[in-house]
Amino acid sequence: MTYSKPIRIIILILSWGSLFLLKPASILRFSPASFLVSLLLAVETMIAGPYQLWTIKGGKKNRLWGDLSFIFGPFISGTLWIFHLTYGKFWRFMLLNAAMDFLLAYPLTYVFEKTGLYKLKKLNKHCLFALSVSYAALIYGYQKVLEGSFKKESS
Repeated sequence: MTYSKPIRIIILILSWGSLFLLKPASILRFSPASFLVSLLLAVETMIAGPYQLWTIKGGKKNRLWGDLSFIFGPFISGTLWIFHLTYGKFWRFMLLNAAMDFLLAYPLTYVFEKTGLYKLKKLNKHCLFALSVSYAALIYGYQKVLEGSFKKESS
């Protein structure tokens, strides 16, 4: 028996519910970076199917629901929170991201595989961690570019 559906729903509710504690200005400020990482993850998800990087039990509907619940749940809200807490301090940003990415790649992936949320196939835990950390560096740079362009516009 898998508990994947209730776990996905709980993850979505907690992820989006946590945003009520975040300042609206932070949500607005860091949304572009959150959407960029979501876009990157969506592309990764499209690649994952044909190359069997990971599997989700069930048909296409289950796979779509499974992938989207992570992309538009903890990845968007987590990105917003990490930017809110650390932006302007690159190494703190990267350290917190690396800690969260480590949790995802190792202990959480183990738990999620056991509960039937997903199973890594050709993508191993080390690559998942490395991809996640590289996305963090990329979106930090993207946010810095956006902030620079916004400063020029207001001058």
